Amino acid sequence: SSVRRAAAEAFGRLTPVVKEAVLPPLLALAQDADRNVRVEALHALEKAGEVGTPLGKRAEELERVLGDPLERGDREERRLVLAVAASHRLLSLLRRAALDPDDGMRLEAIRAAGAMKPPVTELLRSATDDRSPIVRAEAIGLLVGSAGVGAGEALPVFEAMLRAGDVETRRSAARALGDLSGSEDAAVRLLGR
Repeated sequence: SSVRRAAAEAFGRLTPVVKEAVLPPLLALAQDADRNVRVEALHALEKAGEVGTPLGKRAEELERVLGDPLERGDREERRLVLAVAASHRLLSLLRRAALDPDDGMRLEAIRAAGAMKPPVTELLRSATDDRSPIVRAEAIGLLVGSAGVGAGEALPVFEAMLRAGDVETRRSAARALGDLSGSEDAAVRLLGR
């Protein structure tokens, strides 16, 4: 197992050079019985996505391989699966995680969606209605700031949130509007209603 773990780590270092050649062995190592080997393989798969390794026909296989740890892995494995999904733009895995019963997993999915270039605004918008105030607040913050969505594009989301029945959702929208830059006049009008 220590040799397989070292191999997974080495594949991560080789990824920028050999790209596609590392995918088959990494997919096998991501399914290893040893958790530490799986974690190293997930790190290397994330790196493969970051350097632009084309998946081609292997995209479906990668989604299938990642599905198991997304459902049954420990918190670290699940978080790494989301990082791999984001680095390879495997949106179906992020969508699944955004529906997870665990607030923490939904939060991680929203963070991964917001960190993507370009961000997955569809997931961020849907998370503004999440049952968890923490997930809602994160989605709002990503829509307004780091996700790069223009203030004008975020206004309809906040307007709908201000009309919601849930007090916490309305409060989150009001706070976010106070941080909005680029559409301050529109924010004032919405808050004044």
